[in-house]
Amino acid sequence: MNLSEFGLKVAMEENAVQFVNETGLLDLQAFIKEPNCSNLRLLVHAPALYKVADREFGMAAQVDAATLAVFRWIFIRVHVVLHQLKDQGIRPEGVISPQIDQWPKV
Repeated sequence: MNLSEFGLKVAMEENAVQFVNETGLLDLQAFIKEPNCSNLRLLVHAPALYKVADREFGMAAQVDAATLAVFRWIFIRVHVVLHQLKDQGIRPEGVISPQIDQWPKV
């Protein structure tokens, strides 16, 4: 692996973790198992994924298979990276304030 590939890999893993917090990870897993419109609310902790799925439900009755494949990749990467951090004794901290967590109501 050359330096640019390494940099890309680090950036991708960092971005994957930034997409979804630990609560959102469990909800993303549930959405992937049953990707239907009534489960769209499970993606509220991952606003970017929520917007993508909501748009696809607006255009069709389901989420495209390629989109679900991306969601699965994000789930796997976040799961792996989060567990690697925990194994090293690094646990993401912080609580989302109620004001910030109200984005779906806007």
